[in-house]
Amino acid sequence: MRATRGMLRRSHGSPPNFSRYAALEITLNGALRAFREVDTTWGALKMSPTRYFLVQHDNNWMIKFADEEFGPYKSKSEAMLFAVDAARKLGERGNATEVCLMGENGFFHAEWSNQGAQTALA
Repeated sequence: MRATRGMLRRSHGSPPNFSRYAALEITLNGALRAFREVDTTWGALKMSPTRYFLVQHDNNWMIKFADEEFGPYKSKSEAMLFAVDAARKLGERGNATEVCLMGENGFFHAEWSNQGAQTALA
């Protein structure tokens, strides 16, 4: 998907009738439905955090979340702003969330997390 000034545009060229923020919100709701189906009782396996990945494509930045891409954004900080906002909203519903960025070594690391202590990404 590509975005044009406040609007998401799919790769095949037809623009959706909602903003790129709304697209993240739609995907967020799908992630919440999947999360609710998992046993979260005490003693159940702890789920890893929901992660938003910031990746650079040429001179633009994209957010990868739930097998979808959102953007492009003109700068890393703009992409970070949208990703952290979406992650915060998901976190307000009780989910562990992280926004991850690829480091110079080629591995992703958490740039933002709603968890107390940072955990290593496997």
